[in-house]
Amino acid sequence: MYSRFDIVWPESLNPSTDEYTGVDALSYGLSTLVMGEDVFHQLPLPKHNQQSPACAHCGCNDPAHQPNQTQAVTPGFRSRRGNYYAQYTRTFSIGNGPLSWVQEYSVNREVGKMLGTLVALAVARMVNLEAFIWDMPTGVVREIWLALASLANRPGHECRLERVWVRWHDNSEHLLRPNTSLLSSLLSTLKNTHIEHPSLSVLPPLKSVTILDIDEAAYVDELAILIERSRDRLVELRIGISSKASVLNWVRCLKDTDNSLNSPKFWPRVAGVLSILSKPEEPAQQNGSITSSSAVEESVQSESSLSTEQDKERETEIQQETNHSSQGDDKQSSLSSNKRDVPLIAGVLTSTPKTRTPYYGDQANNDKLKLQVFELERVPLHVATLLPTIEWTRLTTLTLMACADHESLWRALRRKYAPPPVPANKLKGDRRPSIEASEYSLNLKHLRTDNVSPYLMLFIKEAIAPNTLESVYLHEAPDYDSTVQIDAIYKHILRRHRLSLRKVLIDASERFISGPDLPDSRWQKWTFNRDMVSFVTGGRMPQLRELGMAMDHLHWHHFLQRLPNMPRLYALYLTHIGNTPQRDLKELALQVLDIVSIRPDLKITYIGLQGKCYQILEGGREGEFDETPGVDRHSGVDDDGVFEEENSDGHQHFSALDDSGHLSSDLSDGYDDTEQEDEGVSRVRFRLQEILFYDDKISIFKARHGVI
Repeated sequence: MYSRFDIVWPESLNPSTDEYTGVDALSYGLSTLVMGEDVFHQLPLPKHNQQSPACAHCGCNDPAHQPNQTQAVTPGFRSRRGNYYAQYTRTFSIGNGPLSWVQEYSVNREVGKMLGTLVALAVARMVNLEAFIWDMPTGVVREIWLALASLANRPGHECRLERVWVRWHDNSEHLLRPNTSLLSSLLSTLKNTHIEHPSLSVLPPLKSVTILDIDEAAYVDELAILIERSRDRLVELRIGISSKASVLNWVRCLKDTDNSLNSPKFWPRVAGVLSILSKPEEPAQQNGSITSSSAVEESVQSESSLSTEQDKERETEIQQETNHSSQGDDKQSSLSSNKRDVPLIAGVLTSTPKTRTPYYGDQANNDKLKLQVFELERVPLHVATLLPTIEWTRLTTLTLMACADHESLWRALRRKYAPPPVPANKLKGDRRPSIEASEYSLNLKHLRTDNVSPYLMLFIKEAIAPNTLESVYLHEAPDYDSTVQIDAIYKHILRRHRLSLRKVLIDASERFISGPDLPDSRWQKWTFNRDMVSFVTGGRMPQLRELGMAMDHLHWHHFLQRLPNMPRLYALYLTHIGNTPQRDLKELALQVLDIVSIRPDLKITYIGLQGKCYQILEGGREGEFDETPGVDRHSGVDDDGVFEEENSDGHQHFSALDDSGHLSSDLSDGYDDTEQEDEGVSRVRFRLQEILFYDDKISIFKARHGVI
């Protein structure tokens, strides 16, 4: 019961109340964990002073005492004022909530300081804590960091802390303050209470580190210390700069002409924020196995100058791919005609790739970060630092959101890790023989970015083995107009990885619209045509669980008819439905419900339609009252059809789906199953319920926000 401490805020306030009042669940929950059993030191008397067992009613040692008699409690009476439940907590998690609620807990307010003290007391008692998650952008006070650090200093007890996830508070009111490094922040701590010190630098080595919405250089310095301490253990790293701080000078990468200003102690730096990934002091190159940063810089500059003509040749080889079978897609053609001034690049090479040779120096393997998950948000990329500091062949998850110079990274990764071209003497006719999967050195399975460039398409086409990507989330950044069309995404991602893809979100929507009078039309760029709808609904993608896409209402009924070909689809998210005659989106969700009623073996449970979300529930069998509460059809469905169902008593029970898709356990109350078998028709009824988007359950719902 106490293994997890989770605070989940609602997305909006109750419409019946103007503001929140009272003690919230956060304070209630923490109050049960902060007081120890003997917090007031009321210990029992030593054994040599105890003549008889204490009375069970009042704690006295008088054997002649009767329950109906009153007597003062002796000083040795052990009164349990608290509990020891905090030792069972493995995960401590505080999520984000409405601004009007969470802003009261900011670290620069009295309530925030009190909350921080309360959390620090509770965390210090969680000796078996494994994960600390603070996604509420209020800041984390220094007392909490010290409490987390104390978990590594318990004699005779092994530290189990492995994961820390923190989203920083908004420090925008101090953006005009001069840039601060670790040294200057130490000197200005008394003047500026918004920078908590120490913070990350006192934590023990971790396996997973996520620090988002950073707006102070001092926190980057602290993060550098933690990364270096965790270099041999770290497998997950997520770094995010706040949107307001991303335009500041200290975030940028210094240009070559600014090398004289570069200093490892001050900002900005040549490698920008990513300079914290390198070891503090690079050893001099002795036998060629280690390349200094200056040598890498020279290699990058040399390669850039030599590959100028090659890039032009590659651009000419990238040509537009148009699907002529979708002649009815007038919306797509009109959109293309309106953007003739923008080159429409599909991102596919038709010629044989040229011979590639690695052009970046390599560090010693023991110095590299052996990451499996690497995610960046609003962090300027510095390829000369990224290539030699990360063991890219171990990476399985890569996320780049609003990261400048992303094209250089895709080019560098493709050049270094793509399999060598097939010799000319092995070419047969006009077709190039396929490359064996073992020749691909990258192991990337999950990819997410909002900068979809032709170089990304080339990287996926040439450096990633077919049928290896399991999840792909493609967005359109607000300040980036991708020239890649949906045809290239369809060919090089959906078709090339159709046997492995499990979660797909293709969304070119404008995430930030300044006013209601400015319609969002960017989404039309990546609208699925009829052939693409037929492909994803034709059983060609057997592993698909979650699907997010945009489509025209012209293909809606075609989509519904083929929905039974997707028996494993669990969540559907239609980001936009063009030219729909229905004003109420629920009508479209009800049509999906009709398909599920006919085919109850389908696992589809969550339906997102633009800004609305619905859940399909089992509402009881035919003949029962409509007031029968619905249950989640496939809560926690796994690959084998076994799902997890949580009952009202809080315990989790497991049941299995039989061959017909029904629960194998008894769900009812006197209903004769033989009648159902005789008729051959399921009498299980389903109903639709509008819900909030379940970001914690469905990956494509969480990814729709366009942030980490």
